[in-house]
Amino acid sequence: MTRLKFATLISFTLSILIATYGPDRTSEREGSPLPKDWLAANIKPLTPKEHIRPGDQTFLTYPEWYLVHSPREQADFFERSTSTSFPYFSHILQLWKSYRVMNRQVSGNFEFNGGYHLMIWVIATSTTVEYAIKAFYEKLIGRITDTSSVKTEEDRFNAQYMRDYVKFIMQTPWYEYDYFSRLKQLWSKIPVRGDHQLRKWERRFYLTTEFVIKGTYGWIIKKATKAAYEEPILSTAVVVANGSNTFLPRYADFASAATNLASGGAVFREIAGNASTILITIHAASEPKLDPTKFRILFAQPIVSEWGQSRVAVAVKIPFLSEFLLLAGEKGFKVEHIYDF
Repeated sequence: MTRLKFATLISFTLSILIATYGPDRTSEREGSPLPKDWLAANIKPLTPKEHIRPGDQTFLTYPEWYLVHSPREQADFFERSTSTSFPYFSHILQLWKSYRVMNRQVSGNFEFNGGYHLMIWVIATSTTVEYAIKAFYEKLIGRITDTSSVKTEEDRFNAQYMRDYVKFIMQTPWYEYDYFSRLKQLWSKIPVRGDHQLRKWERRFYLTTEFVIKGTYGWIIKKATKAAYEEPILSTAVVVANGSNTFLPRYADFASAATNLASGGAVFREIAGNASTILITIHAASEPKLDPTKFRILFAQPIVSEWGQSRVAVAVKIPFLSEFLLLAGEKGFKVEHIYDF
């Protein structure tokens, strides 16, 4: 309850900031907590013990993956507009609100995972600080030099960097990214002089500061993470209806691999030892009409950099995962990610 109140307090505070410093693009809907039978533990898993992961992980990994979705939205946005007009505060609020929703799902249904919650608080807080600083800077300084559309080499470099960064973090932790190499490229390959000279120098300062701070902070986090955690297993064990075990790639590639299985007629029985529910996010112009006995919408948030599109988080009963993936193809909504524990 304390954690839920904390997340609610942060969301409330940030909503005030958004109302003060920018248009509110965060209108959304939250569903009800899942019934307890949707979250039941798998008593006799067929999955090898070393490949079993806790059932709450499908929900708790969402805030981590939002920090992949958000940069991807930025990459799309920066290719047509400068970062000065990006709605950073809206993304902060969406991050904390989604964590609150996920916390409601796991509270009282799973043993409290203090280490994982702490990790979420650390990354969410550091992202909040980063995005808030960027938002204030862009409002106070960036808008003075802003060209609206992408016109300087530095703004194009920023868009290219963000796209490259997103590809990297789809499978690798952010702190492994070589920010200092990007800093070197900025100063060695991008001409110092050119059109919109004031914007060029201001963006160089902006990007240089980002690379130095993130590179240094990432090095510290990398050292701490290597000391505290084991190397993650990069595959996810699944059991299909005939009882056979197979391994699919973990993280970003899991969705395409699972869709291939579904297209071949496979019916999932277990994923990472879990037989109850798995979380999926999709992109859709409106909330899809779904069978509530198989699928439940947990929340829908607008994709603030793409008007008319929403990110919809859906809890899917694992035996109906193939049905959902095939339905997505038929209905034309995009499966963004499957949170494979």
